[in-house]
Amino acid sequence: MHCISHRLHLAGKDAANEVQYFKKYEATCKELYSYFSGSYKRMLNLKMIQESNDDPQLAILNIINTRWLSLSNVVKNLYQILDSIIDALNFDSLHASDQRDRDRAKKILELIDSKFKITTMYMADLTYILTILCKTFQQDIISLSEVKSSLDAAIATIKTQFIGIDDQPPIYGTNLQQYLQKNPFYNNHIPDDFVHFAKALVHSLQARFPHNDLYDSMKILDPKELPLQESELSSYGIEELELLCEYFGNQKYKSNGTTVQPLINSLECKKEWQMVKHIMKSIRKYDIIEGWRHIWSTRPQFKSQFPNINILINIVLLVPLSNANVERVFSQHKLTKTRLRNRMNVETLDMHLMILLNAPDNIEDFDWDKAFDQWKNEHVRRVNTNNL
Repeated sequence: MHCISHRLHLAGKDAANEVQYFKKYEATCKELYSYFSGSYKRMLNLKMIQESNDDPQLAILNIINTRWLSLSNVVKNLYQILDSIIDALNFDSLHASDQRDRDRAKKILELIDSKFKITTMYMADLTYILTILCKTFQQDIISLSEVKSSLDAAIATIKTQFIGIDDQPPIYGTNLQQYLQKNPFYNNHIPDDFVHFAKALVHSLQARFPHNDLYDSMKILDPKELPLQESELSSYGIEELELLCEYFGNQKYKSNGTTVQPLINSLECKKEWQMVKHIMKSIRKYDIIEGWRHIWSTRPQFKSQFPNINILINIVLLVPLSNANVERVFSQHKLTKTRLRNRMNVETLDMHLMILLNAPDNIEDFDWDKAFDQWKNEHVRRVNTNNL
């Protein structure tokens, strides 16, 4: 089962594969990266032109198929320096010393036509929405309720900006709006691929998150979701529990015809819930993992008293919402133990990763004195205080 961040990445790929032009668009982006990254002279010339045009000093990035929404990072830079890129290619097509370089620059210029330009603005707006969603999904701790609300907000925004709702035309995003204001000719020449891609993306998001309502129903077992008003507690979670009982309390059949027996007794589960939600009041201050750990340690009879709710709790705690934090460890591992540092031993690598992954974002706020005192007190040490 893919984590939610990976499913989001796959939804974007699915949508791109449905619209032929976006395959060509990605190929052009890769060709731009290959052209400039392959020559220090070209990169230096591009930087000089960026400076002359007052464009930000951003690099042309490559699309990495294995990275979550890599295209969004590419487009985020590309739309801001596109004019400088075109100027650099025009210069190379006329003044490059090698005829092959002049011919290659001309071919790339042909690829950066008006459709590519307007698509870059469109993608900058669309991938911004996906980036916000991806950052939400990549949090170290994400609540079950946050998945559905964030996904619903992203889909609604895509429909409003790029598809249109209730017979209203799409309003498009900020970058594309500004481009159309400067180039009014394209107001009536928006490529049909834009609506097609947006619809494909919405469909892919819905297909990649088929049990979104089910996941959202699981939030009732999060103690932080409990209502503060006692009067609201009696009706709390009834609709959500009904959905959970319908899914986990009925017999199912696999594609090969194998029968899967119900995991819970729906009727007994509903009875148990009326008491369990009052027990949950004692763990309001905990997150969902620590809260149920506290219940199980302080009420050892809980599992036998409420066996059906206990099964649902275990299912909720086992749902792999996101493994983004684990992926970060592997990324930092690769950045730390490089080919030039391949003799680094495990202990040193472990210390590097502990610092990289756990150090504060703002190193200036770090309490060095406290860290030194803790280090000094762990063992008897001979500390040279002359330099302190």
